[in-house]
Amino acid sequence: MKNTVKAKLKNLSLKNKNEILIETGIAFVLITICVVSRLMPHIPNVTALAATALLGVRLFRQTWVPFVVTLVALLISDAWIGFHSTSAVVYGAMGIILLMNFRRVKKFSWQSLAVSSFSASTWFFIITNLGVWYYDEMYEKSLQGLINCFTLAIPFYWTQMAGDFLYIFSLFGIFEAIRSMMQSRTDIEADPENS
Repeated sequence: MKNTVKAKLKNLSLKNKNEILIETGIAFVLITICVVSRLMPHIPNVTALAATALLGVRLFRQTWVPFVVTLVALLISDAWIGFHSTSAVVYGAMGIILLMNFRRVKKFSWQSLAVSSFSASTWFFIITNLGVWYYDEMYEKSLQGLINCFTLAIPFYWTQMAGDFLYIFSLFGIFEAIRSMMQSRTDIEADPENS
């Protein structure tokens, strides 16, 4: 096994090795942003979780990487914060959010990003509150209990939407600005008249 990995790494071109290093660095940055946003004092549900997950969809070539990055960020931060009865529901919700927004985020536009932000907040609200209602002893397992659960969670939905919008547009805006600067630099270097 060890020799197979070494042989594969030897056969990679320098360009491929650089791409792997860049993607590893990006994964580390996204995980760090997500973990820090969950650990620092914050308004409930105002974190970079959805933003880093969706930006991962935009940045990584392989479709499985955003799922792994999101899972690692959740596991690290939950190890510090503490796991709870609906941790698995949160993880599943993020997986569903990634699946539902994958094509929309890949075909990037600011309008599609707004839809993805709203979608992420809404699906997170629906899925996690169903989980809270089902697993938490606070609500009776009836239609009235379900209504109570969702009604009491509405303030968290508004903060989640505001936080997702803020983080998603901030992180994507930073990424697009960096990408634009790098493209301009590449264009200048490629222009023979500037030599």
